[in-house]
Amino acid sequence: MLFVANSVKYNLESIKLKAAEAIIDRLPFLHDAMGVIDIAAVIYDESCPQIDCGLRKAIISQIQSRLPTIMEDEAAWEAYAGNKTVLKALHECHCASLEDVSSDEALTPPATPNKVEKKYRAQTRSSGA
Repeated sequence: MLFVANSVKYNLESIKLKAAEAIIDRLPFLHDAMGVIDIAAVIYDESCPQIDCGLRKAIISQIQSRLPTIMEDEAAWEAYAGNKTVLKALHECHCASLEDVSSDEALTPPATPNKVEKKYRAQTRSSGA
């Protein structure tokens, strides 16, 4: 009963939302590849709640956009490649984006245009006289 009264008194959900928004707003300004991977590891840790106000989606977006930089940084690459949870999350995001594309559009090549046969009239030459 005391916990319910405290959570209502302090409105923990609004505090969580503000904290998540603050982190998401600042992610683009984090230029260190290892920092992005460290944050992803914390967000995808078992102790982090599943309802994260968009933090998971935001960090995966940052990893996708910075993957070339992460691959160049040996320490960041080792940390990224060693974290199966983050790898799985990136893979799931990639698979979901492929599923968003219509299966007809993704797997069916465009129709080959039909060659339109033009009918030509026989030309008659005049002698110009």
